[in-house]
Amino acid sequence: MGSERQITVLVTGGYGNLGSWLVRHFLGLGWHVSILAKRPRPLFQGQVEFIACDVTDAESCRAALAGRAFQYVVHAASANDFFVPGYPQLALNANALGTLNILQALDTASLQRFLYFSTFHVYGVAEGDVDETTPPAPRNDYALTHLFAEQYVQMWGRTQRLPYTIIRLSNSYGCPVDPESTKWYLVLNDLAKAAHTQREIVLKSNGLGRRDFIWMGDVAQAVAQLLPHP
Repeated sequence: MGSERQITVLVTGGYGNLGSWLVRHFLGLGWHVSILAKRPRPLFQGQVEFIACDVTDAESCRAALAGRAFQYVVHAASANDFFVPGYPQLALNANALGTLNILQALDTASLQRFLYFSTFHVYGVAEGDVDETTPPAPRNDYALTHLFAEQYVQMWGRTQRLPYTIIRLSNSYGCPVDPESTKWYLVLNDLAKAAHTQREIVLKSNGLGRRDFIWMGDVAQAVAQLLPHP
């Protein structure tokens, strides 16, 4: 009896905060994982195929993905650090147009599913009940450019018959897979790091806020289950 063909998945932004959790989970399932990013990192060295690409550059995407085929693509690359100078332009180029560049460069004929990580911030609300029927009302460039990217994905679904899933993720948490990550400033990472290095936790708010935190291990497991299904 012949063995089943190994699942192939491309993770854009696979060295990122969430992307690295996804990659680690997929590797644990025995999948063949490719990471698309600007530059390589020691993380996952020898375990993944690295594809050098700047998603803001359409030609870079075409050259990087030419002749490559994947069963699944998880598009997690985005510009999320809203506090950096010039963020509106960066977000537009990376989040919205970057998604278009990836879609245009992919071989969609063999693609079984394109999964895009958006954000619940597209709803523009900070409290109360939110679900898929809540009208989007972005209040910042981060949310607006993710919603713009969603529209590109949906357009590809209509015009190119792209099988896609869009996840509007809320507050995910988990220790960075890469100790050199820049995401230690995120609230739970910051509290955990402070507890370890300073032996104390100092809240910078009144402590009354409530959020629906979701462990990134659960997110990764859910994605692995979603990919094969319509």
